Amino acid sequence: MTASESKIRLHDIVMGPLRGRGFGTSLLQELCRYADSRSLPITCSMVVDSPFGLPPEEFDAKLRSDERRLAAWYHRHGFRADKPLDEWVSHTRLRREPVAPTSR
Repeated sequence: MTASESKIRLHDIVMGPLRGRGFGTSLLQELCRYADSRSLPITCSMVVDSPFGLPPEEFDAKLRSDERRLAAWYHRHGFRADKPLDEWVSHTRLRREPVAPTSR
């Protein structure tokens, strides 16, 4: 992560074998809270690990499945791109605008 006075740049969230346990979600939620508290947008590029080692007939399907899963995850956290969600692929540039606190 790189923070400046105008934005936060998220470089990577790599979970490896910890994927699926909620650690990445917790980390991203905390980063979003931090950005919101300082009224800073977050920018990043969605990057999917290439499914090396799969037979060619399975490679594209696995890559697309992983891209859809990761795109939905970022989208749930408020990230948007300049194209429709179903067109987000690896290296799509994303941006999340800060969310103002709700008044009670």
